[in-house]
Amino acid sequence: MNWFIRSQLAMVRGMYEAWMGTRKQVLPDEVEVFSDIPYIEDGQECHKLDVYRPKGAVEKLPVIVDLHGGGLLLCSRKTNRILCSGLARRGFLVFCLGYPLVPEADVPQMLRDVAVGMDKVAQLLRGWGGDPDRVYLVGDSAGAFLAAYELAAQKEGRVADALGMRPSGLPVKGAAFFSGMFYTAKFDQVGACLRKDFYGKKWRKHPFRPYMDPAVPEVAGAMPPCVLVTSKLDHLRGYTKKFAKGLRRSGVDHTLMDLPLHPALQHDFVIVKPEHPKVQQVIDRVCQILVGGS
Repeated sequence: MNWFIRSQLAMVRGMYEAWMGTRKQVLPDEVEVFSDIPYIEDGQECHKLDVYRPKGAVEKLPVIVDLHGGGLLLCSRKTNRILCSGLARRGFLVFCLGYPLVPEADVPQMLRDVAVGMDKVAQLLRGWGGDPDRVYLVGDSAGAFLAAYELAAQKEGRVADALGMRPSGLPVKGAAFFSGMFYTAKFDQVGACLRKDFYGKKWRKHPFRPYMDPAVPEVAGAMPPCVLVTSKLDHLRGYTKKFAKGLRRSGVDHTLMDLPLHPALQHDFVIVKPEHPKVQQVIDRVCQILVGGS
């Protein structure tokens, strides 16, 4: 990563931290939170997870594993506290995973670490009252990208081998992708300056290169039933629509929610505007699709 990008990243990280400091993260009274559970015992904050659970639940709960966004450069699992607590309020047992970021890690390392985190969830979920037959993977922006490739690696050995990873054994019944940053190697606003940081200087010769387009059958065809959410104000809307075309070509059961123009429905609105009534309606619908399949 060159000095200019590092300086800009440092500035944006500072802005992000200031923004987080101004946010009122009042969690619902009916939700309990258990924070900072390590899934890799190395003391690093990025290798911890948080658990959100509806208070007093006695029945087996459907499980959501949530991956935060931030362009693979920013944010943390704390960014998603409001979203995760809202999902728990709707009756889910939620595990929110941290993962390392660029420039400390590249994409393959992130995916390898997340796979370890998912295996930790598999060990923990029964003890927290989760139903192992109803596990869903959810990601926003960069988290949606990681979620898609975690799922691809589970089903397609060539993808896992190209990433040098052992896929998680956690069975995933369905997935939800919010404002997905699915494309990381295109010559555009995401990939143009960061492909070397995502995959190394020799990214064009990386074994993973054939799968950097998630619409290819080895990736898109490996998805479980899923819901994709974007909006007219989402600057990465084209990514979601292109991935949805790949899902259609592969015959994957999916729902595309391409939401109309509304000031609250910008990129990653489930994190930026989680309390807005319009956003709450979208989350309600996504949860209904996940558990109901329609």
